Amino acid sequence: ISSEANEDSVEIEEPTIKPSAIETTNKSVNEDHAKKSEATDTDTLMATTSEEIIESDGAIERRISVSLKKERSTDFKIVNRARTNWKKAARHATMAQAVKKVSVENKVGTKAHDLEDNDVLKVISLSLHRALRDFGKINGSSEKDSNNSNPGVLLEGKRDGPHTVHYDKIVDKSAYSVYQPEFNCTDMHSDGFRQIRKNFQIIDSSYFASIGLQDNRKESDYYVISSKDASGKSTSFFFLSPDQRVIFKLCTANDVKSISTIIPHYAEHIKSSSNADGSNKTLLPRIYGMYSLQFSDPQIPDVVLMMQKNFFASAHKIHKKFDLKGSTHKRLASETE
Repeated sequence: ISSEANEDSVEIEEPTIKPSAIETTNKSVNEDHAKKSEATDTDTLMATTSEEIIESDGAIERRISVSLKKERSTDFKIVNRARTNWKKAARHATMAQAVKKVSVENKVGTKAHDLEDNDVLKVISLSLHRALRDFGKINGSSEKDSNNSNPGVLLEGKRDGPHTVHYDKIVDKSAYSVYQPEFNCTDMHSDGFRQIRKNFQIIDSSYFASIGLQDNRKESDYYVISSKDASGKSTSFFFLSPDQRVIFKLCTANDVKSISTIIPHYAEHIKSSSNADGSNKTLLPRIYGMYSLQFSDPQIPDVVLMMQKNFFASAHKIHKKFDLKGSTHKRLASETE
């Protein structure tokens, strides 16, 4: 018995019925007839079976019918059970991978609340964290209006366009334990990145829940890697989400220009790389969004941050890391090095 792609369809391919499987009291069935019943050709088998039925006055007909149905039912259950167990195992493996915690030895960076109070990264991390909480509410709303008149969307900031939220300077220090100047945050290329996340099978509600500031928190719990702590020539700093599964990287003007240009092609590539089970086989960096922050305080620099999957967020031990470069420009070691 073979099972086709459709779970509800089962066909019998060239079944074989041996004389021993037929309990008959009809002594007139000769050896030649028994040999015919062992035939593997379906047409011959049907004819042979028909002859037996005629000779036994219907007694064997009932037994053959019951035998076939019983065999089919038993084997089908085995096939179906195996398929069900495999699906359960695959689903459990996927769920187990999703809930695995990042290994302590793989965690990097310093928690934002451990930075000095006058550190601008402490200010920027909280501002971004607050804005992403609001963007989560906006993306989770069925109605998005520029006047923020939808009672279902209660934002901390004020909508200043379709993809920008404005925040006033916080004077009351009881709200947050970190200085917060007036600023705007923009969800850049919001529609394009929403499609990209969809192509990666990422649900926006879960996405923003993992990167947005939790209610009642007075400071950000992002991890921070400053430019002096980062490896390589880049002067970029990084933020990592509390679970370290996503990473924010400071973008240069050229980065913003390049990413803005490739978004439609990138989204199409991710879509074409999707597997039937929802996974994706692309080996490209998985970019999920890009956010710009403009501060009124001249001491706080305006920044654009690109968010992507953190490849090293893993429950497995990382034995070696290699920093691969795309260019030799300013990458050559000196004689001393």
